[in-house]
Amino acid sequence: MAKKKRKKRKKRSRKVSTLSSAALEKRLEQALSLEKYQPAIAAGRELLGRDLEDEAADRVRDMLRQAYTGRILALAEKNMLKEAFALIETAILRCGREGMTRLYLMLSIRAGKWQQAVEMWSQHGDELDKAQRARVESLFASLLLAGPEDVREAISNALPDNSQVKAHLDAAEKALDAFSEGQHDEARKALRDIPFRSPYRDFRSLLSGCIMLTEENKAGAEKFFHAISPDSAWGRTASALLRLRDNADQLVEYIAGTGAEEDALLSVFLGLKPSDLKFIRDVSKAAHNGSALLDVVTRHGKDLPQDMRSALIRRLLPYAGIRMPDYREFRKLNDAEKNRITALNLELVHEVEGAVEFWDDYISALPRDTYDNKLIKALVFRRKAELMQKDGYAFDRQDVLDCLKNSLEFDPEDPDAFLKAIELSRFFSEKQAYSLINDALKQFPENTRILTEAMKAASKRNAHKKAGRIAGKILEIDPINTGAKEFLLKSHLSHAAKLLKQGKTHLVEAEYKAAEDIDIRTPILRGRAFICHGLFLYIQGKVKKAGELVEKGCRTNGHPVIPRVITVFEAWNLNVSSKLRKKFESQLRKAAGTQPVKEDVLELARWFTNMEGGEKQELVKVIPLLKKYFSQAGKLDWTRQEGLMLCKGYYRAALLVQLEKVAARLHKEFPSEKEFEAYVLLSRTRHGRRMKNSDLNRMLDLSDELYNENKLELAEELEDAFDMLDGTTIPPWFTDIMHKFLNAADMEDDSDFFDFPDDFPEGPSDEEPVESSGRRQPDGPDKGKKKAGGKRKKVDKRQRSIFDLL
Repeated sequence: MAKKKRKKRKKRSRKVSTLSSAALEKRLEQALSLEKYQPAIAAGRELLGRDLEDEAADRVRDMLRQAYTGRILALAEKNMLKEAFALIETAILRCGREGMTRLYLMLSIRAGKWQQAVEMWSQHGDELDKAQRARVESLFASLLLAGPEDVREAISNALPDNSQVKAHLDAAEKALDAFSEGQHDEARKALRDIPFRSPYRDFRSLLSGCIMLTEENKAGAEKFFHAISPDSAWGRTASALLRLRDNADQLVEYIAGTGAEEDALLSVFLGLKPSDLKFIRDVSKAAHNGSALLDVVTRHGKDLPQDMRSALIRRLLPYAGIRMPDYREFRKLNDAEKNRITALNLELVHEVEGAVEFWDDYISALPRDTYDNKLIKALVFRRKAELMQKDGYAFDRQDVLDCLKNSLEFDPEDPDAFLKAIELSRFFSEKQAYSLINDALKQFPENTRILTEAMKAASKRNAHKKAGRIAGKILEIDPINTGAKEFLLKSHLSHAAKLLKQGKTHLVEAEYKAAEDIDIRTPILRGRAFICHGLFLYIQGKVKKAGELVEKGCRTNGHPVIPRVITVFEAWNLNVSSKLRKKFESQLRKAAGTQPVKEDVLELARWFTNMEGGEKQELVKVIPLLKKYFSQAGKLDWTRQEGLMLCKGYYRAALLVQLEKVAARLHKEFPSEKEFEAYVLLSRTRHGRRMKNSDLNRMLDLSDELYNENKLELAEELEDAFDMLDGTTIPPWFTDIMHKFLNAADMEDDSDFFDFPDDFPEGPSDEEPVESSGRRQPDGPDKGKKKAGGKRKKVDKRQRSIFDLL
């Protein structure tokens, strides 16, 4: 029988009464050093109850006083003033009054017990040192001069008539009154009656500095303000006045941090009424709440000029909610402005459909199309497009695209609007996207983002030479544009492959050599030109040189697996012999048998994510060789961002078995990350297998949640997967086939949709019309043929998910 594990028990500390005096004193010192005041007080009380020598008793009493002081201050910090006062009485009984008078005064002042504070001062003020007495007198003087009425009365009643605080009060009040009335000479004369050692000496310096400030003598004012100690009752006002005089933001912040008891001084020194100060404090509190700010402006309306008040209320009306029609400023507006403010109000409460309707009414109510109104209409249409994208249920992409097109009719000088419209138009028709790109190029022939879209569009239409020319144009404008550099290299390689298929082998090598001269750091492209050149030479029968170039490309790439994937991919793309392909596939299997490297895996995942068109058709033949490699890669440690990239790549590559394992593990590590849960559900759709009802329901709920978080792509993937399983929609692969079939006729003429600037270099004379994007290139000589003696395998259509036409 296994032994029962003993519990670890916390050791109890021994009672203080059982410890020796030496041990108790040591415990007292340790507790003080750790600022544990309650154990220190317990140890000190026990020690004082024992027979100690006088020297030891004094030493213990000093330490106990420190412990009491620390505990009292801690209670005061927590605003437990009643407990702090009680502990002071105990401390005085055990340790004497030394050091406790100042503490008692401080607590009394903090608690607002002014009469108690003054009485303590009158009875025991002589126990304080000279500096402490000066600070207390200065505080009483400031309160007696400018404090609230009840405080002034309490201090005046408690102080004796022969007190210096009372003796010099008349002179201080006379000087303050003269300054507030602008009689600076009278104020200076009254200040001379205040002695240098008076409790009002800092007030004298402060008022002298303020007089100099009003006379624009900042240097002289600064000398007076620096003479006031920061811990004086007047120190905060002195240090702030010169600093804040010319800075409105700091002035507002300073006033917001003061209380009503300082209004009298601030009114004099800043020239503001108490109602102005209250308005500033209220505005500061409501600064981040539009509705509260509107209430403040309405409440303090009399303190503002009428035109300013009306302007502020109009700005804040969208925050009024259902109270909006009650405001006179709203009723006075014209129809257009009422619609605008109502639209903004509905946006604030996330009523997108209503907001869009009122924006439409605002546009309709605007006067005829002046230049300014055209710009306003363009901005409103763009605002509508932005709102519509946030509400994926009430509006679809076509609504958003129509808004962006309308905005461009009123203001075609916005490249961002063009780019958003181009991106959306691709969901409906490539031809529509080409037309928008053409319009954008007319407006922005030098805009690199527009040129990039034109470059990509040309590449999609197999116009690789043209795509290369546009990439060169981008590099002229932006020589360090890595995207254009990569596209230029891919354009050379794609054009070379096209020339090879057309039988123009005499032109192919020049394209590969041009690609080899481009310095690329991206792992998927690094060394690729040498590999493609080598494969071309294999086709030409130049085996030795071909092998050297392929190996050179692999060495240039530097990664263990990526260059072997590139070699197999390009071997299929260039249609090399099956014998050579098997050789390269064997090399890939060997490389993939090693421990996966995170950088390699992420680069391949990124490649799979971005693959499209013909590239996708060739990659699908390579991916099965990497299944074990990606299974091992899923076991590595991945950060949240890396995991998302990995899952997306696995899903695009249809590695659904591997995806389910890695997504489930990452979902456990990052339970709040909904994308990982989405990928787990998507992975379970493989082979059209039956899913649990709970999983199906969760797919719909999760799709809604991702829509709300603006993660639209993954949300739509979930919806499409659900529809496929539910059988409620036509499979996307069938829709894609029909779409391409119906549009093939439009692409037959291969007309050029782009009017590029005249300074683009012309292509070589051998450039032939590009093939229609509607036509498909065969994957090999046996593509589509039935094998002898075999039967065509029946494929469930639901398996066809990500590769669309394959």
